[in-house]
Amino acid sequence: MVWVATTDDVSGFVAEAESFDALQPKVMAVLADLIELNGFIRP
Repeated sequence: MVWVATTDDVSGFVAEAESFDALQPKVMAVLADLIELNGFIRP
């Protein structure tokens, strides 16, 4: 089983992991990178 997270709110966001618990840190890392790359300030 693979868990997948996507959103239309941040262009290009897709993350996947083998478990829900493993997905959360990936989501946070990918979102932080995309927010920075899209020119938004990190909180």
